[in-house]
Amino acid sequence: MVDKPSKITFIVAANDNESDPEAEARINAVVMDLARLLGRQIARDLFHGGVAANDNGASRETGED
Repeated sequence: MVDKPSKITFIVAANDNESDPEAEARINAVVMDLARLLGRQIARDLFHGGVAANDNGASRETGED
């Protein structure tokens, strides 16, 4: 089952300080890019660290390579 991507909602500051909306958009884009890169790296590490179900190695019963 594949999860459908949810709509991204951004957190709005609770204070009354006015900020630059363009700067916030750039920061949010950078944060999302970093999150994607980290997620991909974690997935690669988990994928390469796994043990194959059938590695076609030597048979324990016959001792052949």
